[in-house]
Formats: sequence, structure tokens, C-alpha cells
Amino acid sequence: MTIGTLIDRYTEEIGRQKPFGRNKADVLKRLKFHLGDVVPADLTVDRIVTYITEDRRITGVTASIDLSYLGGMLKVGRSLWRLPVSSAVNRTGFRGGLLA
Repeated sequence: MTIGTLIDRYTEEIGRQKPFGRNKADVLKRLKFHLGDVVPADLTVDRIVTYITEDRRITGVTASIDLSYLGGMLKVGRSLWRLPVSSAVNRTGFRGGLLA
């Protein structure tokens, strides 16, 4: 499973229970565009930083929101679907949307 297929499943199963707002739906589309081919077990902190600083070129609250949505989705994937997530990303975590 890739981040792209995870986003599809997350949108279908979780979004059906509680529909996403326009911003979350937009962020998930951007995550899928930039990280869609990445396997969650291979996702690195460096790749996430590249997504924020180079792919999206965002900072502050906007970056925090993107990280929060990504972290929440990975947490659901890990918890509900037993999806393996990179140990570096798992160890680092997402606290308050920021890589801690």
C-alpha cells in the first residue's frame, strides 16, 4: 500500500463516517500528489521535510495543518489497518502538527 492508496482508503472509510471539510480534502489531495507513490514503511522524516519546504513551500500554521492531517492518517492506518509505518516517522511522531 502506498500513501496514495492509504489516502483513498482513509477518505472512503473515515470520510464516510465524518465528511471532511474543504481544507482537509484539499490537503489530502496535495499529500496524494506529492507523496502518493511513497510506501508508508519507507516514509522518512527527510521526505516529510522536503514535502513541506520544497514541494509545498509552506511554513507556520499551514505546515502544521498538513503535518497534523498526515500524522492523523498514518495513525489511523497503523491502528485500524495494521499498516507498517517507518520506524523513524513512528518514533518522531507528530505533536501538535509539528515533527517533534
